[in-house]
Order: sequence, then C-alpha cells, then structure tokens
Amino acid sequence: MAFKMAIGGGRKGKGGTLSTLAAFADDEPGPRKRMFPLPAEASPSGGTAAEEPPAELKEETPAEAEANALDVFMEGIEAKAAEPNEDASKKATPSWEDMPAEDPVASYCELCDQNAGKGDDDGDDDDEENMDRRRKPIEPLPRVSHDEIEYPEVEFAFYKPHPEIDLLSEEEVANLRKELRVTATGSNCPRPVVSFAHLRLPKELLEGIRKHGYSKPTPIQAQACPAGLSGRDVIGVAETGSGKTVAYLLPMLVHCAAQPELKKDEGPIGLTLCPTRELAVQIEKEVYKFNKSLGLRSTTFAGGLSKYQQFRTIKGGSEIVIATPGRLIDIVKMKGCNLKRCTFVVLDEADRMLQMGFEDQIRSVLQNIRPKRQALLFSATMPPRIERLAADFLNQPVRITVGTAGQAASNVRQHVEVFENEAEKFPWLRARIDGMQAKGQVVIFAKSKQAAQELQKHFADVQRDAGVLHGDLEQDERMRVIDGFRKLRQNLLIATDVAARGLDITTIGTVVSFDVARDIETHTHRVGRTGRAGAAGEAFTLVSKEVKKGKGEANPRRMAALLVEHLEDVRQTASKKLLSLAMEFQPFKAARAAGLRLEESMLQGKGSAKGKGDKGDKGDARDRSRSRDFD
Repeated sequence: MAFKMAIGGGRKGKGGTLSTLAAFADDEPGPRKRMFPLPAEASPSGGTAAEEPPAELKEETPAEAEANALDVFMEGIEAKAAEPNEDASKKATPSWEDMPAEDPVASYCELCDQNAGKGDDDGDDDDEENMDRRRKPIEPLPRVSHDEIEYPEVEFAFYKPHPEIDLLSEEEVANLRKELRVTATGSNCPRPVVSFAHLRLPKELLEGIRKHGYSKPTPIQAQACPAGLSGRDVIGVAETGSGKTVAYLLPMLVHCAAQPELKKDEGPIGLTLCPTRELAVQIEKEVYKFNKSLGLRSTTFAGGLSKYQQFRTIKGGSEIVIATPGRLIDIVKMKGCNLKRCTFVVLDEADRMLQMGFEDQIRSVLQNIRPKRQALLFSATMPPRIERLAADFLNQPVRITVGTAGQAASNVRQHVEVFENEAEKFPWLRARIDGMQAKGQVVIFAKSKQAAQELQKHFADVQRDAGVLHGDLEQDERMRVIDGFRKLRQNLLIATDVAARGLDITTIGTVVSFDVARDIETHTHRVGRTGRAGAAGEAFTLVSKEVKKGKGEANPRRMAALLVEHLEDVRQTASKKLLSLAMEFQPFKAARAAGLRLEESMLQGKGSAKGKGDKGDKGDARDRSRSRDFD
C-alpha cells in the first residue's frame, strides 16, 4: 500500500543565540496547507488559539470529534463485552451455521454453542493483570522452523533526515539531547527532532497529529521516532507519562501503511504486546485516532472482551493487533490469525509482563515472527531479565533513555507522609481531599479490592462520591468507570494497581498511594498517572510504621529506604521522618555508611549491607531477598 511522504522545505541556518529547541518555533517548516489552530485547552503548551476558521469550513471541534468517533468506538467495545451472554440466551439459529464447515470461524462458533449450556464464559477467562501466569499457565506457541518458509522482502527504512536537522553540528545535537534529557547509544543513531514536521510523515498523519492536540514531540518521541522510522530496533526507557505509546505508534503506522495489502487469512503486520487489558484498550484508542486516515484496521485481543468477536474481527483482516500475551496465543492456536506477515513488533511495559510470568509466552510469540523484522521495547524500568530478552531478540538496537531509568517524571512533586499507625491515614486524607480536588481529579491507590471498597465506604460516610476500580469488576463495568472518570462525571477514583499502568488522563492532578506500593517499580507507575503530557502533578505516599504480616503486605522500613533513594533520583528531598524510618532498615543504613545505593550493596554482597538486619523480624529477611529483583 503506497503512500505519499509529506516533505516541506525547511528554514536554513542556525538559531543564533537561542537554545537549540527555541531555534525551531514552527511545527511544520516551509509553505504548507493552512491548518486551523488548536483550541488553547487542547494544546499541551497552553498557547492562545488563533482566529476562527470560516463557518462553512468548520466541520467539528476536537471535542466533537472525540464524542463522534472515540466515544462511538468505545461504546462498540462495551457492546462487544456484553454480547456473549446475550448470544448464549438466544434460541434462533446462529448465522454461522450457514458458513462452510471447514471455516475456522464456524468451528469456533459451534464450540461456543456446545459450551453455552455449561455456563462457560470466554470473555473473562484470563484476568491477566490480577493473576500471575506462573499460577495460571498458558502453553506457549510451538516453535516455527523459519528455514522452511520463504518470506518476501520487506521495506523497513522510511526516514530521511530533514535539512534543518542535518545542518546541526555535533555540538548542537549534543546540546539538544541535553535539553531533552535524552541519552542515546548505538551505532549510527539518528539525530533527535524538535517538530513532528521534521519526521516527514504522511500528510494524513500530520493532520491527525494537529487535530488531536499534539504540539511537539516529547523527549522520547523526539529520539525514538527517527530511530523507529529508520527501521532500527529500539530499547526505550522513559519516565511514565512521557508519551512512549506515540513514540512507537507513529513508526508502526508508517510501516504498516507501506506494506502490500493483506490477503485472506493474513495479518497482522504490526503487533503490540502489553500486560493488561486496560493498557491494551488505551493503546487501541491512540491507534484509532490515526489508522482510519491511512486505511488501516486494528483489533484488540484482551481478556474481558468477547473472544468470539475478536476472532471474527481478525478473520476479516487487521493490519495492527494490540494484545495481551495470553489472549494472542489463544487466538493464534484457534487459527484466528497467524504471524507470517508480522514484521513490526512492540513490547510495551515489558517489565510488568515478565513480572506477571509471561516470559515463556513472549519468547514463543517472538520466535514465531519471521527473523527479519523490526522490534521495539519500551518500558519505564529495565531489570536484568528484560536486558536478556532484548539481547536475545533485538538486533543492534538503539538504546534511548530519558532522565533516569525507573524514575517518575520530574514535573511531579512527591510527598511521603509517615504515620505511627494505619488509623491515622484516613483522617489526614479527609482533611486534604477538597484541596486536592481543587487542583484536578484525584486517584487513590489501595493495596487490594477489599481495601479499595472499604476506602470507598469511608468517603461515602463523609458525603464524598468516589468511583472504584479493581480486577474483579467485569470488563464492561471497568470501562464504564474509566469512561465516567475521563468525562469528569466523577473527580475521585479509588483503584488497585490495575490502574497503575495504562490510565492516561491528563486532568489527573493528584495521586495518593493510601497503601504504599509493594515495590518501587509499582510506585513509579502509580506516580506516573499524574503529570501527563508535561503538566504539573502532585503525588502523596502514606507510609505507616505499623508492620502488617500477610501475603502482599509491604515492609514499611524497606519501602521507606527505597523511597528515599527514589526521591534523590528525581532531585527531591526526603523528610526527616522518612529518612529516620529508612535508617531502621539495616541494609539501607549499612549501604549509606559504605557510600552505596541499597541495590548496589545487596547485589555486591559486600560488608554488613548484605547480612545485617533486624534479627527479630523475619519479614525483613524475606524482603531483602526480594529486593534483588529491583535492579
């Protein structure tokens, strides 16, 4: 499928005494078709809108487009989520009985009919974000012998540097990366850009970018998009809320649009694997903003949505699939699709997928994809297992890091409050919730479904309406809760860590960890729900000195130590109370004395930082062993 690359004539010359970023003021260089200005509220830069377009040309505002397109799209997904139960209750002859017997769709639907009387529910059979795959295994895909398959040649490189970027000296490129807080390593790493026009995207994509309020690339987009469009494998490590989705989505859309059209039973071309259904749906919404203008189709494979509907959709052809690993394997095994045409694969939040026990499944999916492909891996953290996965499946990748790996965005102001016991936390929160809501929407994280429901009752007792989101809700109910929160029908949401990733709502002003996270990676992702798209945010973490024993309970002293180091990483100050609690964790105290970070001292196993602890507290010993997984 061919498309015309949009190339604009650029302004020559340097920026004089201006910074490298300031030297490029326009989103698109040179003469161009007149684009209508974005409303001020839609622009991340908050600029003032220009003159209104003529009435006869003004078709719809971005808000109306959202209502008329994305809302309709999401309503369709909600309808799909509800369909299996309706179909099971119908007495009429199913339409697929007229299909050829050898058709895999017909075979699958007949199986659905046979199971309907048994009460089977194929829509929510794999609550992947709440169940570790090591306890609910899914058999990986069988290995494929690629030597026996003749693959056609595929084009991967679609990027030609813009003259304005080409004219920059090496010193100016270094200064640009410094301003963006980006480090990039790898052979022949492309230079970063400062405007979407510098990417020379198809005009349809540029129009979509403007329509949906993207003013300029974020740091990860500025460096990762040129690398992805050049056909390079990429490892992207960036702060949460930094725009990683668009950083891989734009190269994927360009790649898929440039490939020959799909034939019957072919597809997908582009594949994104992610850990949870919420993140999958969020990515699908981003894809939906652009794919229609390029003539592309997309499908989401995730638990909680009708497997039958997903099966039927992919059989009709989809160039792009967004999937959780378990559901993708289910659909491939049912012959709903295959991976022979797949040439662009993305692993999003790879650390979380491995943490959930998906490593064998991910490796089997990657092994089933042709060897000559483009692979991109994005996450906020990069533990050693991810490094090994990248080494096994990525070919000479460009490694891009924005800020410090595993840290929250620097535009989020973090506070850690220390309490003597759990009973002190809710009165503290109740006294401040009005002030928090005055700054924007509030998300409060709890450790479990029971804790979230209990907190909701506490707020009801003081006449505060709060939505609740946890893994035991049906998918259509989850989506209704998220949609209501996104549309400002509620300003307070209480959630478990099911919402720690993939919840991208720019109006969230404050995040509260009512129950401290169990590890620093989860804490980072919680904090990342605010401060989206460069906006300022605030995050509060409530730590009780009271030690609770039980599965999933965080050790307060150990987490205090990790939070101190986390705050130092983002150049924020830990309070005296927090530092005092952290020093009660003996490995941290020993690491400080040795001038080391906690993870470094424990990994090295040197001196007292490894072995000393509170001898009377067995929980510390267990947590010290777990902390080796953090690096």
